[in-house]
Amino acid sequence: MLQTQTPGQFAKAPGQDEEFDARVKIIRKAAMIAAGLFAGTVIGGVTGLFVYANSRTPNAHDGVFAVIQILGVVFGFAMGFLAARGAEAQDQQNEVSQRASISMLKKYKPRPGAAGHSNVGQRVIGPADNAGEEFLKSLLNGSTKTK
Repeated sequence: MLQTQTPGQFAKAPGQDEEFDARVKIIRKAAMIAAGLFAGTVIGGVTGLFVYANSRTPNAHDGVFAVIQILGVVFGFAMGFLAARGAEAQDQQNEVSQRASISMLKKYKPRPGAAGHSNVGQRVIGPADNAGEEFLKSLLNGSTKTK
């Protein structure tokens, strides 16, 4: 999926991001509608050909084929339009979610010198039992007794 720029990213002039985002959204909508039109045309054509394949006199069903083809195009346009609207709604939902997450990160960012965040991850529960470390210290100090 084509992602638009985030605010402040690669911005050369103010207002350029909004123009770029608007162009990308229009191109994306147009592409979805065009894909829907293409799919509707193909589906209408295939369905219309079934009418011809099951007919003894194909010339009698030219009007039926045209109606089926038109319905296929309209159906494809509607599906493309609904897909474009759904993508637009999803983008708006993502933007709202992103703004909320940034505000939460700013709200709960640990501040330097704050008492609650000064020793995060350094809490030791109970006495530290390091017999191996004590033995190594005694070896280095030469205080071991040999018998």
